[in-house]
Amino acid sequence: MGEFFNAEAFGGYTDSLFALRYKLDIVGAGMLNDDVLSHAMEIDGVRYIQVHPTFLYESCWNLAVLAFMLWYRKRKKFDGEVFFIYLGGYGLGRMIIESLRTDSLLLPGTDIAVSQLLAGLCFIVSTVCIIVGRKRVKNAIK
Repeated sequence: MGEFFNAEAFGGYTDSLFALRYKLDIVGAGMLNDDVLSHAMEIDGVRYIQVHPTFLYESCWNLAVLAFMLWYRKRKKFDGEVFFIYLGGYGLGRMIIESLRTDSLLLPGTDIAVSQLLAGLCFIVSTVCIIVGRKRVKNAIK
């Protein structure tokens, strides 16, 4: 939640239910892009931007992943499966949420954020590990 107070790590412009308003003068220039600035509004002489609170989305997503892991832990098929669920769940959420952010470090020559690539790899690796682990358990039972 430190990102909320520091006015950083937010997403692009939105007018959705969860839109967050910041005074323009407290936001670092590196966080702003043309889309956010083009939607800046002035209320009583103060300029504001309205953005996605990506840190809120990520917190909610992580709580949902935790709730699923707590529910699933008694149903696991092999040791390490809950860890791979965490890794995959976190990766999936981070990959989607990172696409909303305005301050991402992009891979050279692409529109893909480095953190999106890493999160996607975590999701893919964990999914493969879960599939392989479940197959091993299934084959051991036969």
